[in-house]
Amino acid sequence: MLTGARLRSRTARACAATTLATLATATAAGIGAAAPPDPVGVAIARTLKTQMQSMLRKRVPGLVVTKVVCHPNVDGLPKATCTARFKVEKAFTDGVYTVLVTESTTSRRITWTTTSLRCSDSRTGETFNC
Repeated sequence: MLTGARLRSRTARACAATTLATLATATAAGIGAAAPPDPVGVAIARTLKTQMQSMLRKRVPGLVVTKVVCHPNVDGLPKATCTARFKVEKAFTDGVYTVLVTESTTSRRITWTTTSLRCSDSRTGETFNC
């Protein structure tokens, strides 16, 4: 006869085995697998992060751009929509810029404009105007 601890251990192992089998099946079928990042979006994000960091560092001391993700437009125009996350540790501020990026077709340089800005207190999560 199984005692309580042995029964719980056996049940936990059975659940873990079932979960692993389900994940393996889903991964093999391509379900739940993350799509690889778009190389154009990654290149734009890398360039945008560098440009934003250098400009914003002058305006807001202590601001650090932490993560930039870009999604190029699918209609073939040299534009992308990006989100740039940032932190200002001393002010306990986290924020997100939404950015429209346009690439020059002749010089291969990008220009960008912010379309929205959201800020929140990093301690409480409350949003505020920034």
